[in-house]
Amino acid sequence: MIHYVCRAWKIALVFVLAFTISSLGNGTTHFAHAAANQPYLGEIQLFPYNYAPEGWTFAAGQTLSIASNSTLYSLLGTWYGGDGKDNFSLPNLTSLPVPDGMGYFISTGGLFPSREEGMVSNALAGEVRMFPYAFVPGGWLKLDGSTHNSLDHPRLYDAIGSMFGSSDGNTFTLPSVEVPIPDTRLFYAVAATTSAEQNGNDIGNGTGNELMGESIPFLVPMQTTWLPGDGRLVSTNNQALFTLLGVKFGGNGTVQFGLPNLSNNPYTFRYYIVLEAGIYPRTGNGGGVPGGLAGTSTIYTVPSGQSVQIYSSDLLGNASGSGASGVSLRTQPQHGMVSDRGNGFTYTAASNYSGDDSFTVRTYNNNGFASGYSTIRIKVEAPLPPVVSGVSEGGIYNGTVTPGFTNGKATLNGSEYLNGTPIGSEGSYTLVVTNNYGTTTVSFTIDLTPPTVDGVRNGGRYTVPPTITFSDGNAKLNGEAFISGSQVSQEGSYTLIVTDEANNSSTLTFSYYAPRQLLFDSGGGTSIDPQEVYYGDQGIEPNTPTRIGYTFAGWYTDKALTQRFDFANTAVTADTQLFAGWNIEQYTVSFNSDGGTVVADIPVEYGMTVTAPTEPTRTGYTFTGWYVDAAHTQLFHFTTTPITANMQLYAGWSTNQYTVTFESNGGTMVSEQLIDYGNPVLEPQPPGRTGYTFTGWYSDAALQQPFNFTTSSIYEDVQLYAGWERNQYTVSFDTTGGSPISDQSIRYGDELILPIEPTSNTEGQVFAGWFSDSQFTVPFDFSQPIQSNVTLYAKWAARVQQITFETDGGSVIAPQSAAYGDHLSRPADPERTGYTFAGWYTDATHTQPFDFATATVNADITLYAGWKPVTAPGGGSNSGNNGNGGTGSSGNGGSSESGGGSGSNSNSNSGLGTENNASNSTSDTQVNVSIAAGQAAEIKLGTGMQLQVPAGAANQQLEIKAIVVNTPLSGLNGNMRVVSQVYEFTKNMQGNFGAPVKLTLSFDPTSLSSNEKLAVFYQNQPNTPWIMVEGGVIKGNTISVDVNHFTRFAVMAVPAADASPIPAKVDFSDISGHWAASTIRQAAELGIVKGYADGTFHPGASVTRAEFTAMLVRKLKPAAEHVDMDAASPVFSDMAQIGAWAREDIALASALGWIQGDMRGNFRANASITRAEMAVMVSRAMAITDADAEASFTDVATIPAWAIQAAAQLQQSGIMKGRVNGAFDSSAPLTRAEATQVLMRAGEAKFN
Repeated sequence: MIHYVCRAWKIALVFVLAFTISSLGNGTTHFAHAAANQPYLGEIQLFPYNYAPEGWTFAAGQTLSIASNSTLYSLLGTWYGGDGKDNFSLPNLTSLPVPDGMGYFISTGGLFPSREEGMVSNALAGEVRMFPYAFVPGGWLKLDGSTHNSLDHPRLYDAIGSMFGSSDGNTFTLPSVEVPIPDTRLFYAVAATTSAEQNGNDIGNGTGNELMGESIPFLVPMQTTWLPGDGRLVSTNNQALFTLLGVKFGGNGTVQFGLPNLSNNPYTFRYYIVLEAGIYPRTGNGGGVPGGLAGTSTIYTVPSGQSVQIYSSDLLGNASGSGASGVSLRTQPQHGMVSDRGNGFTYTAASNYSGDDSFTVRTYNNNGFASGYSTIRIKVEAPLPPVVSGVSEGGIYNGTVTPGFTNGKATLNGSEYLNGTPIGSEGSYTLVVTNNYGTTTVSFTIDLTPPTVDGVRNGGRYTVPPTITFSDGNAKLNGEAFISGSQVSQEGSYTLIVTDEANNSSTLTFSYYAPRQLLFDSGGGTSIDPQEVYYGDQGIEPNTPTRIGYTFAGWYTDKALTQRFDFANTAVTADTQLFAGWNIEQYTVSFNSDGGTVVADIPVEYGMTVTAPTEPTRTGYTFTGWYVDAAHTQLFHFTTTPITANMQLYAGWSTNQYTVTFESNGGTMVSEQLIDYGNPVLEPQPPGRTGYTFTGWYSDAALQQPFNFTTSSIYEDVQLYAGWERNQYTVSFDTTGGSPISDQSIRYGDELILPIEPTSNTEGQVFAGWFSDSQFTVPFDFSQPIQSNVTLYAKWAARVQQITFETDGGSVIAPQSAAYGDHLSRPADPERTGYTFAGWYTDATHTQPFDFATATVNADITLYAGWKPVTAPGGGSNSGNNGNGGTGSSGNGGSSESGGGSGSNSNSNSGLGTENNASNSTSDTQVNVSIAAGQAAEIKLGTGMQLQVPAGAANQQLEIKAIVVNTPLSGLNGNMRVVSQVYEFTKNMQGNFGAPVKLTLSFDPTSLSSNEKLAVFYQNQPNTPWIMVEGGVIKGNTISVDVNHFTRFAVMAVPAADASPIPAKVDFSDISGHWAASTIRQAAELGIVKGYADGTFHPGASVTRAEFTAMLVRKLKPAAEHVDMDAASPVFSDMAQIGAWAREDIALASALGWIQGDMRGNFRANASITRAEMAVMVSRAMAITDADAEASFTDVATIPAWAIQAAAQLQQSGIMKGRVNGAFDSSAPLTRAEATQVLMRAGEAKFN
């Protein structure tokens, strides 16, 4: 990028060319008059050509003859130079900044500019040009910020409008543009009119007479076919334009070239480049621009703040023959300032800078600037004496040095010295450097000779102490200071470094050691002479000694002959005694393995014993030893038999035996067999298993590979597994007169599907369940698996009818239940203040009395109480005569009489009341009681609630209110069923009671199912869950609990498994509807059993011995926490087969005596546990000691003797009940569901 001399462009580039050449396309050339062909005489244009067009000359201040150019002189005068007599000068615009490749040219021929107004024929309205006159030509307006009438200059106004001011439509203002060169007549003007076709700012193709490549400036953007002068690239298809411009404005010259970039001018002129529609410019008579550049390789030196002259003649001297005539400034330096004096340049250095600087110049002649520019280099020096680098005063160097200095001239030992010349010769030197500000002298020495050393040589080896001297410098011997003339008397290896003042050094390595001796002890052989060896050298192996009866085995450093001496690789560093080694004759012991693995021969010295080799191996056989004969009659003794000749030994073998065990998978036990290697196994008698048919033996636990006893031979221990197929049984249904039920076919161990209940043909009968016997004494348990053919019997019972009592404002009468066809028991008569009970009726209008003596119940009914008002003597009503304000009532429902009637109760108030230290206010559905502070009291509400408050329950007077809740309940889950009235209690004190109060509630026992239990529940707030109160005590039809706070209470029936604190719910995806589902869930919630990762439980899967042991320990572990686990480490033979997850539980069970191994010491952790094995383990764990217990199972005779007592004990305790057919089924594998049921029953029996 060019650094222009001026701060901004001071001129606009206006081009008006005299002649152009236009190609007509037929190979001929014509001249045409163009706008630039007859320019104004003396006008100035900026052209991009490499020559001056005809009629133009470069504006470089040339001096012209007045006589030859009188007309031009009349316009310019001596404003730009000359004596005015004989000559005058053209404007010198070479110092103005222009883009590289362009220059200012002045017209030397053309129209004489008129001062009169008129039409402009060689320009377009709005076009800008530069003039050197003292006046403005007619039809042009000077750009001086003046304002003009738009009617006077309509063409210009149409083109530029009011862009530069005066927007009233009548006037317009022109921009003010500075003169290009101060103190001259140069100025810019704009064409105010034109004779060309122009519509506002639309100039189309211009006048049609513009030069090709001409750059035409306008005040505003114009609409035209010309391209903007913004440096853009255009195609080289514009061949004529490319010929004029080349690539000096950019482009690659193959497919594109650049246009001049005039967009950054300071006047915001808009430049447009005329394309090939313009006329090709004709070359003038002056020729081309210079063919070379003026310049110099000289670097001009100047002190900071001072000036230096650079003459144009000096620069042009390097461009002789190029046609150059002058040099002009192109860019200013970065640090100084350059002024153009006409005959050269003055560079003035900045006062605060020293260092390199430069500026650039252009070379020109009358035809324009040469291509390119030259750089003039300046060296700005600080006003100081020279500074020398590379050497220092008094320095001594042991190599080549390269002195340098900042400036000036230098001598070295009196001869001229060029800055930066290397000096490598040995000697003493004086460098003197002088500049305009002083002289610097530096003396130094180059010493290349290292010190000399006598007494030792490099690599020398000495056997006597050497004395060492050296010529100069200091020395170190093995890093320690050493004085010349000293003796080295200590043995060792040394490095001597002698360094002189120039840091030259001599380094020698040597050693001094007294000689070492090698001594030879032949050990009975011929003698060998000693050898002298230098320290660290190798000895020379002597001739081999001889010894009768032995073979020489080499030289050794020890008498034991364990360390062989290596003459070639052993450095001798001390006197060394060597001992001859000898070998006696050897024999070979070889081994015949007789089919076993190969045993290598062993060499043995005469008279020595041979070491037994590693025993060979042979598949299916056991090695029995080595024998001296092939018949294996004489065993060889390795420790006592000396070898005196070559010997052959023979291996003896015995055939292996392998164990075949039989896993019956719940069947009867089958004894294991010992089989010789390679022999077949004898097929045993099939095992038996209740409910199953034996399908054969298998070699895998998955029962996929049947075992063939005929073709299979035994080569290792084998485990065989019994295969079984479950039997199928028929369950028949005897409905005893009801609707028929189809038989079901059930696999052994599966649960029976509960059939649709039959219906009775007898009115009033309802189905009462299925029974195992026709006498209906044993209800059938659908939770038990089927294990034989079964017939079930339908039991029928009379339908239970519900009777309710509507007392019409009287005391509450509890509902009754009665069997279909039975008579109803008469309840106690209700009471109602002011009324006498008049009996029960079947209708609400009291027209049909109910006769308890004769009427039978055949449907659910409601009885309605009848009443008669009591009239007192004198017309007043009688409120009764008992002490609590109650009314007397007839015992048999007869009419009442005034006063206390027979059957009245003086101690009750409709079943409501208090005892002891309380006063009360009662009604049918609530009671209010006041109790003195610290006193005890008993509160009742009818027959359904009793509350016992102990002494000390409150330390203030206690107000208690109890009410019967009749509104619908919320917060119940699906397993809860309310079997009592609901009561809500409140009190007047905050917090809980000081001592628990006892709450007793009545319930309906007839509504309780066999699989349900009772518990008292409370609810703190509506719509919140009901919470069970633990510790309820049932007596008859009441249940009592201790509570310490008041809220809402009720008795509820819940499934038996739920009558305990309800833990987090656990469920499995495959137990829905299973007979043991609730037990499995409860056990899982307690952590006794666990499911599988897929969310299943597999209730029908068998249980391994390890799994049941772990489950048993989890359930009964509280009873085993005193066991010392450090001692609980059973040693079973098959410990490796016990999973890590079960080892701790198995260890604990073993330590407690719950489990034992079999006869072989195996636990068989992964074998399925049978019902008999389970019974024994549970009996031991529960420590049942009832030796008299007897089992009543139907298959008691098949129970193994070792399990019979445990089975009887578990049956007596209710833990095991047997199969549906009453069998124990001892050999059957225990299922996961059965195991869970047994463990839960065992837990209840153990801890309850």
